[in-house]
This record gives sequence, structure tokens and C-alpha cells, in this order.
Amino acid sequence: MPPASDQALETPMPPKRDKYPTYYFVDIDLQSLQIIGWGSETKDRVEVHLTSGYHRVFLTKGQYNKLVKQLQRR
Repeated sequence: MPPASDQALETPMPPKRDKYPTYYFVDIDLQSLQIIGWGSETKDRVEVHLTSGYHRVFLTKGQYNKLVKQLQRR
């Protein structure tokens, strides 16, 4: 049996991740059930604490883009 090559022993490097990934979100007023804002921020700048009565919902980039597209049609 031939010896294993060095290439067979190497493991592929995982893809590099952004140091500060982007988070996409919508902010909802829980009293009126209205969207009061939306946006994106990097992990190092994202604000999680909102005014009482508001809630931030995080979305995938695809969900966010679809929402913005729908909102811009109005």
C-alpha cells in the first residue's frame, strides 16, 4: 500500500468571517404594532436596548432586503 500524500492529510481552511458581521433588523412599536424603523449595523455598533415599548427583531440579509423592497413600493 503506498504512503498517504501530504495533501491528503491537510484540512481545508474554513472561510474567513468578518470581524464585525452585519446585523439587519426592524424596530416595532408594541403598542401600535407599527414598524417604527429598520436598518443594519455591524456587531460592534448594534444597539440592543431600545425605549420601553419598542422591540427589535433581527432578520437575515435576504429577509431584510425583501422587506425593504416591499416598503419602498408604497
